[in-house]
Amino acid sequence: MEPGTILACECSSLEHIVVYHHDKDDNHVYMHTHLAQGTFFERIIMGIKYIFGYQSRYGAFDEFILSEEQAPQLRELADAIDACKKENYRRAAEQA
Repeated sequence: MEPGTILACECSSLEHIVVYHHDKDDNHVYMHTHLAQGTFFERIIMGIKYIFGYQSRYGAFDEFILSEEQAPQLRELADAIDACKKENYRRAAEQA
């Protein structure tokens, strides 16, 4: 398996990192993210498990799988980000 690609948040927090891997065999993208804190009761249950030594072999991370049907949505998002970047450059050039 090829190593994953890392996307880091602009805020540089280690909790805001996504690692993704494109599996070319089934054309899915696997995204691994740091788990967010849960509700009060979820944290109590997690704490009890911790006290009794339960630990996931994968650590405190989860996974989100993207299918090829979701590619157009991601492409639209990437295009919107690029369009916004170009618009910001245009505005900055006008103000200069």
